[in-house]
Amino acid sequence: GGGRRYSMAEVVKAARGDSWRWDSERMDPFPNEHAARQMNPAGVTSFRRKSIAEGVVLILGKKGRRPVVQSVRLAADTYTANEAKEWLREHGYKVSKFEEATGDSGRSEKDSRMDAAYLDAAENKTEKRIAEAYKAYHEAVNMSASELREWAATECSKAASVSREPIGRNVRLLDTPRDKWTAATATSAMKTVSFVARMKGNEQGPEVCGGWSKRDISLKNWAFDPRK
Repeated sequence: GGGRRYSMAEVVKAARGDSWRWDSERMDPFPNEHAARQMNPAGVTSFRRKSIAEGVVLILGKKGRRPVVQSVRLAADTYTANEAKEWLREHGYKVSKFEEATGDSGRSEKDSRMDAAYLDAAENKTEKRIAEAYKAYHEAVNMSASELREWAATECSKAASVSREPIGRNVRLLDTPRDKWTAATATSAMKTVSFVARMKGNEQGPEVCGGWSKRDISLKNWAFDPRK
């Protein structure tokens, strides 16, 4: 409880930055929550809280491109320390770094609100990025998943590249409903947005298959039909 105290200005600045790091000092358990650290927070970004059961919250983040559970928190008014450990073991979570809720650790209600503010700011920032990527993606492409699958079955779709990865990527994106988009989905979508914008600026080039040029075949492989 003797860690550094953060001003609200620092919270806002951290949330608005291009990237931000969760200070491990701030991962001390809340007075009213038991905490079971699953991994060191160093290198983990995009933290958010996700309730998975009554009195149980996961602290989620990303390490590189991989989603991870950094910590599990259990409400002290729902679980005793022993009950919390039992729940963790039954559900496959580690208890080796379990910290019991302190009740009064010297951390004030303001400190707890600050911790929550960090998590809320991170979640809001991530959701905003996802929403922006979803909009940009669907403005950049003009094919449906079924149209892309049909195109993928043609020989001409192979004339620009032997890789089927772009087609597979965009079929998955087109098949994924908005409420299932994650930060990783947004990153994948923005690769398509960037590629389509760049490729549309290239010269048409000669026809190579069925009246299609390599440029246009590449665009169709990335879910943009230049003839529409």
